[in-house]
Amino acid sequence: MNRYQSTAQSQKTQTKALKPLVNRLFACYQEFYNSDRILVDHLAGRALPEILKDFPSLNLSPPSHRVAQLTSVIRSRSFDQVVIEFLDSAPNAIVVNLGSRLCTRSSRLPTPHELWYEVDSSDVMALRQRYFTIVPRELDVEYDCMDLAWMNHIHREDGQPILFILEGVCMYKTPEENQELFEAIAQRFPGANIVFDVVSPRFVDADPKSGALQHQPEDFLGESNASFSWGLGDISELESWNIQSQLVSRLDYLTNIVSYPERLEAWMNNFWPILKPLLEESGRIYHLCLNQAAE
Repeated sequence: MNRYQSTAQSQKTQTKALKPLVNRLFACYQEFYNSDRILVDHLAGRALPEILKDFPSLNLSPPSHRVAQLTSVIRSRSFDQVVIEFLDSAPNAIVVNLGSRLCTRSSRLPTPHELWYEVDSSDVMALRQRYFTIVPRELDVEYDCMDLAWMNHIHREDGQPILFILEGVCMYKTPEENQELFEAIAQRFPGANIVFDVVSPRFVDADPKSGALQHQPEDFLGESNASFSWGLGDISELESWNIQSQLVSRLDYLTNIVSYPERLEAWMNNFWPILKPLLEESGRIYHLCLNQAAE
């Protein structure tokens, strides 16, 4: 293989690895230019064109179903609201964004927050440092969220409020991985708050050959064509884990799509009474307060 072929192959490999990381950023970018936009993301509007200039073969295109754009930004806005409300009540809190990918949430806050950690792999952090405006309030921690060594880099005073964000993370981890992560957070950071989203168990271990759930992850979350590894039917299922927790809030965020009828497929408006209960359990955002894990 000559140098040109090696460079081309390297670019192709980088592009393949980058595409799943930019899906959510792409959704925020598209939303930025909608007249009825749900959220305003100036950083996505600036960063994505630069990424596409450097990686023209990304060939980003809207999700195959337009509702995926809607559900993606509704989920992001819902997480934003939880974070904003938490920081309003605890302005000195630490925020830790686990598995952050190219998340731009810190830049969307109405008031800049000084104690904000982004945790993800070194490859992701290199992209963030290259394409995002790095400001002092963001602290990059270069670890996969399942490598618990990242905890050593979170500096917390005794009793200081702390919020962990897991957006679009838990459903791609196994039940055992999620349990390990939650228990470790509860043990290391007693009293921590954690906000995370889940999908219904019916989306897990589905046979794609049946066609019933084909392309469901991309169509439904606007994320990627990766398969789900964990679903949660009810928060009580966490009672078997070695943690004590209090439910702060639960949001069936997918039902909010009804507020945007002009952006839905016609059949979705017509069959809303049937669709609503299915959406309620399909995607939820939970906010928990974790106590220390039991000995």
